[in-house]
Amino acid sequence: MSALTTDALAEAIASEAKRARPSAWAEARRQTALAAFRAGGVPHRRIEDWKYSDLRSALSSPAAVVETAPAPAPFADIAGTRLEIRDGVLTSDLVKLPPTLEACDLSQLEAAPDWVRAHLGAQEAREMAAASLALMAGGVALRVKSGVTVEEPLHLNFVSSAAHHARVLVVLEDGASLTLLESHDNAAPLANLGVEIVLGEKAELIHLRLAHSAGTAVQVEDVAASVAAGGAY
Repeated sequence: MSALTTDALAEAIASEAKRARPSAWAEARRQTALAAFRAGGVPHRRIEDWKYSDLRSALSSPAAVVETAPAPAPFADIAGTRLEIRDGVLTSDLVKLPPTLEACDLSQLEAAPDWVRAHLGAQEAREMAAASLALMAGGVALRVKSGVTVEEPLHLNFVSSAAHHARVLVVLEDGASLTLLESHDNAAPLANLGVEIVLGEKAELIHLRLAHSAGTAVQVEDVAASVAAGGAY
């Protein structure tokens, strides 16, 4: 999918509206996301939240090809499991995750468990978050059950070279805890990531982000969080 211009993004949304998802629940969420994006379109500087980020102009400008040095291995000295998401698609095997952590490949929504169906796309989304849901190539959903502590950090490493949209869902049930490391090596004309976080009572999520982007890369990340009483993010 080309996402180099605002027109191309609008055309992708229109094209996506004609393609049905294999599961009814995912189709319903996608249609809601399509409507939300169409209502607002690509954000511009006249919108207060985007006053200092001219996304519309960035997407409308021709993307120059530049050579960039590869990013150093982020969080390399920290123990834990690492999952790679390349151009929006999970490329790592989930079987290597610790037993305290459940995960779902979001490119396989027809096989999504009930907790993914309950939470993915359930929070109100702004325009680019809506686009990330409607057009997502994939991503990953994570759950920690009630009272469980994941002892070692989980590292999500995003590598981007082509325009794409992706999603991450993190669900920590009551009293659960997780440290999430997130890194980006981005040379894409548009990498649009929507992140949803759902924390139960007294759940704790520590979330560290590190981004390395080429000078012409465009990266958008919208984080929506729902935190119950006593939860910490």
